[in-house]
Amino acid sequence: MKASKAVIALSLLAATGAVAIDDAHAALGVDFDKPVADYLVPGTAGLAGWSFTAKQDLYVTRLGIYDHDADRFDEGTHTISLWKSDGTFMTSVTFSEPKGFHSGGLVNGKYHMIDTSATLLEGQTYVIAATMGTMGDPFAYFPDSVTATAHHLTFNPYLTYNNAVFSSNLNAMPGVDADSAFGNFGANIDVTPTPIPAAAWLLGSGLLGLVGIRRKNR
Repeated sequence: MKASKAVIALSLLAATGAVAIDDAHAALGVDFDKPVADYLVPGTAGLAGWSFTAKQDLYVTRLGIYDHDADRFDEGTHTISLWKSDGTFMTSVTFSEPKGFHSGGLVNGKYHMIDTSATLLEGQTYVIAATMGTMGDPFAYFPDSVTATAHHLTFNPYLTYNNAVFSSNLNAMPGVDADSAFGNFGANIDVTPTPIPAAAWLLGSGLLGLVGIRRKNR
């Protein structure tokens, strides 16, 4: 009995460890070099973001917001939301940017990321967007592929970028923004491949060991 409990405990720890390791390797949905003023959307009372399609099942670990000028003293508050393409709301986070020097706490020097959780399914399309606020916090956009390449615009390899979105209505999923080829990059997302297979394999291995011990004891 003691041996059986030990195997179960080790199996559960191994499975939990696998999840923790995979979560630690979550990666940003989008990244780019900070653009000059020509490629910034000034903060307004709108809802802006972008849509993407998941290339495989994914876990969302964080949502976040681009901070173009981290150490200024008039930062605003943003709500970052995630929807399915049919408008079904999935999750959101709200973040008030600190006033004053805080660039040292940004991911890649540009993004505030806040913990949340959601599951994305392979082949499904999603929309991520953030309230732009009223404090002039700018979002980035790139009008063509040449400009995007010049700013090293990259997307998570597990996501396919679709289009920019924008709406003046803060209470519903925004629609396509035809004025921006690549943007509006204020909202960001952190994803990791669904770790269930690895965890299940480890747990299964422990259960097989448990069966072996019980047979031996008999």
